[in-house]
Amino acid sequence: MYDENAVRDFAVAIHNAAAAENGFRAAIPPQLSRAEEELMQARADTRAQEEARRKLARIRERHRLDPHRKLADSDLEQALQDWKSLTGRIPPK
Repeated sequence: MYDENAVRDFAVAIHNAAAAENGFRAAIPPQLSRAEEELMQARADTRAQEEARRKLARIRERHRLDPHRKLADSDLEQALQDWKSLTGRIPPK
């Protein structure tokens, strides 16, 4: 059937696999803790999103205060009414 060396080699392979598995399982909790901490830091780091929101607010405010906007809006409204008089419909804005 099996000679003694083959049985010993098999036993050593099982022992080594069990040791490797134990090492792997021992490393999981610190890795998991590190990964969870990195995730919390990444979620907490919203600097880029906050800067984008501030930039958008500045742009919206600049556009809202633009003196040419009222003229452009009235020109658009007149063009929409002209279109309606020609077609019977107002196109979407």
